[in-house]
Amino acid sequence: MENRLNKLWQRGIWHLRSGNLDAAQGFFEAMLARDPGHGPARFRLSMILARRGRHEEAIAMAEKLLLDEPHRAEIWTHLARCQLVVGQAGKALASAERALLEPTQEAVTLDSLGVIYSQLGDQTRALALFDSAIARQPDQASLHYNRALAYRADGQTEEAQRDLEACLALNPLHGKAHLALANLGKQSETGHHIERLQRLHEATLAAKGSDELVALALFKELDDLGRSDEAWATLEPLLQARRQQANSGSLEAGGLFDQLLQRCDAEFVNALLPAVAPDEQTPIFIVGMPRSGIALLGKLLGMHSQIHSGGTRLGFSRLLRRESDLANRDNLDAPIFDKLARLDYGKLGQRVRLAVDAQRLGKAHLCESEPMDFLMLPFIARALPEARFLHVVRDPLDTCLSILSQPGGDASLANGDPLAIADYYLRYQGLMQHWHEVLPGRILDVQYESLVGKPEMILRVVCAFLGLRFEAALRGGPRLHSERIGHWRRYAQQLEPARQRLRATGTST
Repeated sequence: MENRLNKLWQRGIWHLRSGNLDAAQGFFEAMLARDPGHGPARFRLSMILARRGRHEEAIAMAEKLLLDEPHRAEIWTHLARCQLVVGQAGKALASAERALLEPTQEAVTLDSLGVIYSQLGDQTRALALFDSAIARQPDQASLHYNRALAYRADGQTEEAQRDLEACLALNPLHGKAHLALANLGKQSETGHHIERLQRLHEATLAAKGSDELVALALFKELDDLGRSDEAWATLEPLLQARRQQANSGSLEAGGLFDQLLQRCDAEFVNALLPAVAPDEQTPIFIVGMPRSGIALLGKLLGMHSQIHSGGTRLGFSRLLRRESDLANRDNLDAPIFDKLARLDYGKLGQRVRLAVDAQRLGKAHLCESEPMDFLMLPFIARALPEARFLHVVRDPLDTCLSILSQPGGDASLANGDPLAIADYYLRYQGLMQHWHEVLPGRILDVQYESLVGKPEMILRVVCAFLGLRFEAALRGGPRLHSERIGHWRRYAQQLEPARQRLRATGTST
């Protein structure tokens, strides 16, 4: 029996490291069929569930495992990581603290705890954990990369640069490190990395096609030096590849916008719900197009003593899908809107408030900064009548250029086609006008350019809208840069079709 279990274990670990989750899961489940209490197999199955995005199930399995093995730091760390993903910041902190009670020499566990504390905003604790991890395993590139991100979040730019260079010395192909280094600040004629990036970019093109992160890092550094023609020549093949990979997402997005306009009227949004207690705290949702300055406003508000800026960890969309039993892959089409119309929004609101309470970390208000929440706005408004919305608005062409020059993005937003982004922007603009009509007084538009140019004046208006007193601490937020305002003009020729589409509706000059 022992020999058979060992063979199953070795095969499961091999497939897990190879990324074959189906095969790995099969071997670990075969182990549990022979030995239901096998702790390592149960732990790996919980890890696989988390990698599949099934974090609630991963949490349940980890909690059961800890009943039998309460002194395993790596399991407490895994539990904390999953809890943080689903928005349980308070529980994640408690699990991380519990992990630290157990002695561990594992660099990977210390590194994971460092990431957790960094995401919770405790960079001092995070940096100490990264130091311990690197002391144990100094030749691991990812440890230097993670510490660099914590240094950057703590405002220690020189230290972040040092760690990113250490990461690249160990792994010259680390695309995330190249992009992070390019984004640390504006590159200068004497301090750029263009030649290194060009060599790597050309090598990856010849070997396997463009590395997106390296290409974007090269674009950023060329752009910083004003070499716009070279920068766009680097970006264009990447955009072409994105367009080739794009599916019918833009058509699906159009159908979604039509459904939202048709179904979510004032009667739907303002349907009667149980009264909210007078002392109920006000959740704050910052919404808008991706790359419009939403995260910036969230960080600024996070300087207020009464606001905890939770970033994107609350995840209203995830909670809505869980309450309505929708899979992440389900599109919001007509049948699903029928289901959402019958949803118990009072119950959903209670669940969201519990999630908000778990994340506030002692602050009176939680601020969620999730760009695509503008699509969720009617459902948030109905579930949380006390919620308030800050809508960040940025020059559409600057928004377009920023989307084109950043990795990732929402699947429904074609991030390789300026014209498609312009069409999406127009639909979004019409939808936000509709939300203003059905939710009068609950949405405040915040102009990004005004926030950058006159931050104190705009933040005073925001505080008044939220019913808060302006605090001097808000003057000490992240540094604001005006150089990206009107940035699109460097690429006016390439963005001309998008400008004409927007101009036809009076949206752009």
